[in-house]
Amino acid sequence: MPASPSRWMKRTVLGLATVATLGAVGAANADAFSDYEKNIQAFAEQAQTGQALPRFSDKNTAALIRQLTDQKRVLDRIDFNNDLVSMRAMQGPCATANQLLLTYLSHGVDLSDSNRDQVMEGLNKNGQIYQDEVSAIQSFSLSCMSHVMPTMVRYFQTSSPAPQDMSEEQRTGIVLFRKSIVQSLTGTLTAVQDPSVKPANREMLLKSMLTAMPNIARVLPLDTRGQLKAAVDEAKANIPVNQHHYIDKINRALTNAPCQKVCQIVITP
Repeated sequence: MPASPSRWMKRTVLGLATVATLGAVGAANADAFSDYEKNIQAFAEQAQTGQALPRFSDKNTAALIRQLTDQKRVLDRIDFNNDLVSMRAMQGPCATANQLLLTYLSHGVDLSDSNRDQVMEGLNKNGQIYQDEVSAIQSFSLSCMSHVMPTMVRYFQTSSPAPQDMSEEQRTGIVLFRKSIVQSLTGTLTAVQDPSVKPANREMLLKSMLTAMPNIARVLPLDTRGQLKAAVDEAKANIPVNQHHYIDKINRALTNAPCQKVCQIVITP
């Protein structure tokens, strides 16, 4: 049976809230992203203050979203120097994308409402209404996350203290970061099983997940990868056969990604 859209929304919103919080600590590189951030900030302000959210049907909005999801224009322009400065520069665009996605999913929804069924109903409705916009931004979010990982892996391999020497803040940060990754991935997997998702949007999400998985898997412990693999296997049973090859390749990426220092850090929350 396909996974519930409510599970997708819950996991996605929880994951995005965590990623946006973590990403906000990074300072974006003003020289590399000045035009990008100016336009996206205008888009974000419009999304947060307007009576209706910007849609693909509006040519200006469509241009802004295409810019956001244009990996060659944005992500590939970053000069990665294998250091934390580069990683933090990347977190700026990631946080912006995640906040935009959260804005779409939670539009008109009081996330603090104690009536969780009502909250999930609102999130589900938004996910369907804004499916095209949400799918495009979620795909960018996965790619953005993937670009951060190599620098993070190198940091843990060369500069990070041993787990027993980590501060409480560092340990908490790793736990939250891994949790946000898993929630984003499981949310995406649940989304692609939703029969209301358009085939083109499902394929976009699967392609983005496949491209991102080799880097993302490297920061996840082996037991977490095993749990994700079970979720991937479940998704395969609930998507069209002609898209099974994406699932098979995602599983191979989970299995084949090397498990080095950051993967081997075991922290009990």
